[in-house]
Amino acid sequence: MDSKFYYICTLLFACCSLNVPSVEAGECCNSYEDALTTEHSAQYCPDYCCGTPLVKLYCCSNAVLRTGEDNRDDFCMDWFGDHFYVPIVVVVLIIALVTCCCCACRRRRQGVIIQTQQPATLLIHQQQTTTQDPYRAGYNQ
Repeated sequence: MDSKFYYICTLLFACCSLNVPSVEAGECCNSYEDALTTEHSAQYCPDYCCGTPLVKLYCCSNAVLRTGEDNRDDFCMDWFGDHFYVPIVVVVLIIALVTCCCCACRRRRQGVIIQTQQPATLLIHQQQTTTQDPYRAGYNQ
C-alpha cells in the first residue's frame, strides 16, 4: 500500500513539473531617467526590455534590440501584479501536499505482533482507535 502511494505521488509530481512554463519568459526594465531628466518607473515586460535609458526603455519581442544588463533585471515585482494567481496556486499546492501526507500517515494502523510459545504460529493483534464522547464522560461508551 505504501509503495503504491509513493509511486502515485511521484507520478503526480512529475506530471505537474512537466506543465511548468519556461523560465526564459519576461524581464523587468529598471527605473531610469531619460535625457530630459524625466523619471520613469520600472515595468515588467513579457519578452524583452529594449531601447536605451537616454531615449526610452520599452517592451519588445526582438532579442537583438534588447537593452544592456544594467538596465534590466530578471526579477520584477510588477510580474506579481500581472500574475497574481501564482502565489495562491503555490500555497494551495503546499497545503494539499501536507494534507495528503498527513492523511496517508494517519491511515496506517499500528499492529502488535505476539509470538506464542510455539514458534511456528504467529498471532497479530490489530489495535483499534476509539473515540470518546466528551458529553457522556463517566458512562459506558
